[in-house]
Amino acid sequence: PPCHTSAATAPPGFEARRVEGIGGGFDMLSEQPIVDVDVLYPPSLNGTWVCERRVAAVEGDVGQAQGAWKLLGGTGDIQSGEKYYVRFVDLRRSSDAMTGLDGRRYYGDVFDRGFEIESRTGG
Repeated sequence: PPCHTSAATAPPGFEARRVEGIGGGFDMLSEQPIVDVDVLYPPSLNGTWVCERRVAAVEGDVGQAQGAWKLLGGTGDIQSGEKYYVRFVDLRRSSDAMTGLDGRRYYGDVFDRGFEIESRTGG
């Protein structure tokens, strides 16, 4: 027999309200265009680094934490150490230049997320 499914809907007046602006996170439902910004790091971080990450404690459901860990690229036991490479890239955009106390112009670095994912997944 055919199976008919539909998304559950709340009765009028009982719809869940969206809370906007908490923590300054990204609102996927916003109709505002995405602004081309990134976090700028000090130029002293430029280059490739070895990152060692270790989960010190899990609060709550360990099974859910283990699942989230694996979905985010973690391998093995959640509390075993993880070592991988990360890279910071010199952006060199004049719009992002900072003037140091010495009067020289410095440029921020951006974190290369694609490089990190490749390093963590062995890609």
